[in-house]
Amino acid sequence: MRVYQLLLAVALLVSLASNFFFGGLAAGRFLHHDFERPRMERLGGPGQMRWILERVADRLPHDQRQAFRQAMESRRDALVARAAVNFAYGAYDQ
Repeated sequence: MRVYQLLLAVALLVSLASNFFFGGLAAGRFLHHDFERPRMERLGGPGQMRWILERVADRLPHDQRQAFRQAMESRRDALVARAAVNFAYGAYDQ
């Protein structure tokens, strides 16, 4: 009988630890709003630059956000060309 009580206690402890772990993961993702958008820094792809610029704009004061977005949009072609040149020469291999 003592062995079963010990196994039950270990099983309950493992269950409690896993609940805390997965609950912490869910709470962290909820608090950081990561359910709403993909993790572009891991995925890469064509939307990565827009995602980065939106993250920067989100941290600006509200009255400066639209001006920042307009400035980035007006310089979009130059930024894309510069990024392509830097990527071609290995600037991002560090």
